Amino acid sequence: MTNRTEKTQDRNADEPLKDWAHNPAYQQSPVDHFSTARLPACSRSRAIAISVCLGFWGVQRFYLRRPAMGWLSLVVCKVGLLIGLLLLFFTQAQGLGLFIAIAGPAVAELIGLADAISLSTGWTSTDGKGKPLDP
Repeated sequence: MTNRTEKTQDRNADEPLKDWAHNPAYQQSPVDHFSTARLPACSRSRAIAISVCLGFWGVQRFYLRRPAMGWLSLVVCKVGLLIGLLLLFFTQAQGLGLFIAIAGPAVAELIGLADAISLSTGWTSTDGKGKPLDP
């Protein structure tokens, strides 16, 4: 019997805040961590620089929160290059292989330059989540 009372006393000693009154002023308000309002704004000038320099990989689309189009640009660049090099080195169609190896990244770079033009003219004014772009 004494063993049970010792456990009860130990438990009460571990809970010193049990009898304190609740003060709602110290309670944190709930925060929606997945809200688009909490996302930082994307910079238009940074997106233009990224699309000119790394446009053939689609990095500007990832930066502007449009990952599907970013993956599309990346796949067009890399698959075109891969198929072209495979045709160039392992088949008799060296001309076709060279054309495809150059055309894949060139098409992806044209997509990047088109993004730079649309960003600089103002056609693209929001990111993928609908937030306006900073200058």
